[in-house]
Amino acid sequence: MAVTVLEFTIFALAVFRFTHLIVYDSILETARGLILRYETQMNDTGVEEKYIVLAEKGWKKWAGELITCHWCTGLWISFFLWGGYKFFPPVFHPVIWIFAAAGAASVIHTIVLKYFE
Repeated sequence: MAVTVLEFTIFALAVFRFTHLIVYDSILETARGLILRYETQMNDTGVEEKYIVLAEKGWKKWAGELITCHWCTGLWISFFLWGGYKFFPPVFHPVIWIFAAAGAASVIHTIVLKYFE
């Protein structure tokens, strides 16, 4: 099965955006809080910093390690989106396109902030 550069780019943008949603976006912070524990501490300059404390064992440790590592999450998201597209294309085709568009918008936004503001 040959994949075009355009198809790969669309898929990569979808994986990027979906991974970012799970690992970093504040909209899922409450959901991540079911697995992770957040603690705050004052740094040397007197600014309060929030950091993540993983569970020491069990499924919460495994899930916490997964959702705090964008490399790990990205790999599993790739499998999920590829499998979904392979076996349920009518459902996953629009999902991939939506996440790809959001990923492209994120990249464009980052470029605009860096070079035009």
